[in-house]
Amino acid sequence: MPTRETILAAAEQVIRRHGLAQATTRRIAELARCSEGSIYNHFTSKQDLVAQVVGDRLSDFPSRAKAMAELAGDATVEANLLRLARQAIAFFHKVVPMIGVMMSEPSAMPERFQTVDRAGHGPRWVLRGVVEYLRREQQLGRIRPDADVEGAAMCLIGGCFQQAMVTHALGPEAVLLGDDDAAVQVAGAIAKGLEPTRGPTPVKE
Repeated sequence: MPTRETILAAAEQVIRRHGLAQATTRRIAELARCSEGSIYNHFTSKQDLVAQVVGDRLSDFPSRAKAMAELAGDATVEANLLRLARQAIAFFHKVVPMIGVMMSEPSAMPERFQTVDRAGHGPRWVLRGVVEYLRREQQLGRIRPDADVEGAAMCLIGGCFQQAMVTHALGPEAVLLGDDDAAVQVAGAIAKGLEPTRGPTPVKE
């Protein structure tokens, strides 16, 4: 009997090679060298399998976002946000195609997203990681004390998600900027809005 890890690895490869629509359990079984039926010894449905792929195999970015607070005080706020924005866009390009199958069965959708959330890789964990980072920068005086860090975190992650979503839905010609330029603009705009207010320039006598 194939292991759960073998099936997850096969599912991820099939999704990457053929896209979600063509990621059939038959193809996954062939790559994992098992019968289609044996897949259901580990997963309740294809939707469940995809949710597990997202939760287990695509956890690098959520883990980095959750650990972002460790970067407080290093480099610059803008540089740290830019690095995260680039990682976020790359991550969402991988995840957006999988969200479709997770939403294709509305009655089971909450369960699928809860599976990802319980693994600590859901959207709220990413946002909390970014908020915690921004709060620490705020404590260090690198972000103004009255800044809305929750709103800033949502703008950063939401903007990166939209870049990937629009690209996959309508094609690269539909987005305003390429991925890297989008990351630079989003991170720069947010960082500028968070900058501490500078006092008036002293007048030379």
